[in-house]
Amino acid sequence: MKNLILVILVIILGSGFQNSFAQEKTKAEKKAEQQKIDEANWYQLKQMIDDKQFVFKGMIINSTNGTTTLDPRINFVSIEGENAVVQFASGFGGNQNGIGGYTVEGTVDNYVVKAKKVGKGINVNLVVVPRVGQGVRSQPLNLNFTAFSFDSARLQIGGTTAFMQGEIAKPDEAKIFKGNTPN
Repeated sequence: MKNLILVILVIILGSGFQNSFAQEKTKAEKKAEQQKIDEANWYQLKQMIDDKQFVFKGMIINSTNGTTTLDPRINFVSIEGENAVVQFASGFGGNQNGIGGYTVEGTVDNYVVKAKKVGKGINVNLVVVPRVGQGVRSQPLNLNFTAFSFDSARLQIGGTTAFMQGEIAKPDEAKIFKGNTPN
């Protein structure tokens, strides 16, 4: 009888150890799979940035005045090759672009990409030179992006203390609305 109880306990405990070992292996496999997905996404993001084919959609602006939520459909920077569109708006109408803000079309200049390590932030520095008649006295806009992933990016314009947080998308998937631009 004692032997029968001992055999049953060994079987029960043995199956419990096997299940916990199988779960640990599954967690490790899941982590490895997620790492491969993250790495593939990073390379895809890097390729879009290298090809100058992306749209940064602003969702939150952090400044010395506090934090403000933005509509990413009308607050964006679009880079397509040598062409750029920088737009900021409230959506309440008026101002230069008809949607409560400013829209500047221009060309990309001094485009520099730095990526030190796979999976880490990708830094992009560039200048948008407005077309004649656009922008404040056609002043070039110095932009600095840091892209951590498709869902996490940051933009700084010039030397301001404001940072815009948002996401990066492919131009054909961005779902943005461009306001009017001055002639």
